[in-house]
Amino acid sequence: MNIEPDKPKNAEEMATHLVNDLEVRLFPKGRVGDHALAIWKRIRQRLLKGETVEITVKALDLHMHRQELKRARDAILAIKLIQPAGESSHYELGEYDELEQMIREEMHLLFEVEDLRRFVSTFVGG
Repeated sequence: MNIEPDKPKNAEEMATHLVNDLEVRLFPKGRVGDHALAIWKRIRQRLLKGETVEITVKALDLHMHRQELKRARDAILAIKLIQPAGESSHYELGEYDELEQMIREEMHLLFEVEDLRRFVSTFVGG
């Protein structure tokens, strides 16, 4: 008799397990998640030092539309990595757990690898 829990078969199942069972908040998939992760990597060190950051296209010297920035910022807010610091467009560190952040970044990479695998398989026929 096999009493081990079923192992996730793909990134989607693993993400579902992480979110539902372990309550890990992940970056969303797709362009919004890519932008959110890029912004997070850009501001993380300053936030970990206790500084506040201004999240605007100009302040971060980003090459994206303001609406893309807003969606990415909202994604970072949704996973509670940042919280408003009182001043408009200024944010401070929210709930940060180093292990959870490592899981977040690895899952984001895993989603990218799976997307690439699916794309390549359309040409290889598998």
